[in-house]
Amino acid sequence: MGIIFGLRPKESAWEVVKRRSVEPVLMYHGDEDLNIMKIQDRNIHRSFVFEVSSNSAKLRSVTRNAIIFARQQLLSEFSQKGYNTLMLEGWMLAIYKKEKLHRIEIQYTGRPAYVRGKFDDTRRPPFMEEVLADCLQT
Repeated sequence: MGIIFGLRPKESAWEVVKRRSVEPVLMYHGDEDLNIMKIQDRNIHRSFVFEVSSNSAKLRSVTRNAIIFARQQLLSEFSQKGYNTLMLEGWMLAIYKKEKLHRIEIQYTGRPAYVRGKFDDTRRPPFMEEVLADCLQT
């Protein structure tokens, strides 16, 4: 008796819609008086993937929130290791489409540091609004 193989329905592939990146940039400048106690010797990278419906207004909002979420997750991970800010930050955004879904991939890069005293760490991911305006034009 022969072996019977079940056939799977052919799944459509994800199409790359947009891909943008921001190379790691220094988040603090010389005019800021920071008391840097330690800094990691290398950049750390993490990837995050989100799926959303194809509504363009929702896609813009979800993409912005996904980039901010990726930054917050990186900061949270580093805070458990004794760091409290990112001296360098960069990110890559890829948007894919398949049928009525979009997939958002964020690769966030940061170089953690520990700064003693008061400092402003409420910054947004670098160049986020400019890249999103270019990338998600309606």
